[in-house]
Amino acid sequence: MAEATEDAAELTHAAPTSAAGVSECIVQAAATGQAVYPVAGGPALEGSAIDRSGVAVSMSGLSRVIDFPARDMTITLEAGVTMAALQETLSAEGLRLPLDVPHAESATIGGVVAYSPVTPSSSGSGTVRDYVIGIEAAGADGELFKGGGRVVKNVAGYDFCKLLSGSRGTLGVVTQVTLKLKPAAETTATLAVPVDALSEAETAFERLAGLPALPAAVELVAGPEWRETAQAEHLVVVRLEGSRPEVEWLLDEACKLLAPLPVDTNQALWDQAGDSLAKALSDWSGQRGGHWLQALSPAGSSCRMVEVLQRACPGCSVQAHAANGVMLAKPQGMPAADLQRVLVEELRPVARRVQGRVSLVEQPPGDRLAPGVAFDLGDSERRLMQAVKDAFDPQHRLNPGRFIFA
Repeated sequence: MAEATEDAAELTHAAPTSAAGVSECIVQAAATGQAVYPVAGGPALEGSAIDRSGVAVSMSGLSRVIDFPARDMTITLEAGVTMAALQETLSAEGLRLPLDVPHAESATIGGVVAYSPVTPSSSGSGTVRDYVIGIEAAGADGELFKGGGRVVKNVAGYDFCKLLSGSRGTLGVVTQVTLKLKPAAETTATLAVPVDALSEAETAFERLAGLPALPAAVELVAGPEWRETAQAEHLVVVRLEGSRPEVEWLLDEACKLLAPLPVDTNQALWDQAGDSLAKALSDWSGQRGGHWLQALSPAGSSCRMVEVLQRACPGCSVQAHAANGVMLAKPQGMPAADLQRVLVEELRPVARRVQGRVSLVEQPPGDRLAPGVAFDLGDSERRLMQAVKDAFDPQHRLNPGRFIFA
């Protein structure tokens, strides 16, 4: 879901406390020809200019847990529940939603579903769309619609859960979700290995593929914003979780695979000692301001794409989720016109050679590229997504100007 600024058009504000209240806000906005901007857990509407007057609908009043049958490992809750509050509720029952969402103290579950961020844990645990089994949302006409259910095995017809996940509030305003859960990890261990050359990082990732169990996260960070943390040009981070004997065994195996890099089991940060690094890795992508690039490539191409990103955008900082080939880059001081040239002429040709993509996923309000340039989509994909948008929101009233939609 979007978050809000008021720099280009007039906004009114609403704070409903129920799904019916959200519907009423949408109906009233439709009656006056206004747009609807769902506001999740932050103060800015996704860092984007508001170029159409409308109503900013805060979801913070929808903060109830509806149903929590812990033995079934599911929970149903309203969209305004923060991730921190959700995890606290789950931990009391020895459960968790295995997502390391940026700024969990303010991020809401509705916003997380709407944005569906790829985070360090995504390579080991998946993204939020893998855990949503039921959803309720208010459409552009104010009508509430549902998909899925409250049990893990359900037949729901059209999969609204997957469709709305990642749609950024452009198809409907999420009001309630049902999630499947996992048992809490007994313990975690985090290895942070500084490396001077990308070739060393690439070798490390190739060797880590030989681990007998999938790590919770495998990360590579580089660039000015990571220099103090990394204490080197690049930092490889491996996070392991499970029972204590499992993690100790995996840690020993990981250190053997990573030799001759300077790493041994004594360097591991256990449990809370590693949580601050894990939080830094998670929160970095939750920063606001400036341009943000997202590159997708086969996992084995991550280091190559990091090299290309840093060469094309000197001074940029990068975080790569090396196990699934997703990476974020934050260029420094590059105007939109220069970034467009780099994006179209340098980054995308390289990405396509390895069957990857590069998109501009966030932009400052006054320095934006058109969605058709920012997002790396084929013509058929764009037509399909536009047709879905037109079917769900014919007047383009929901979160206009967001995502791929002009």
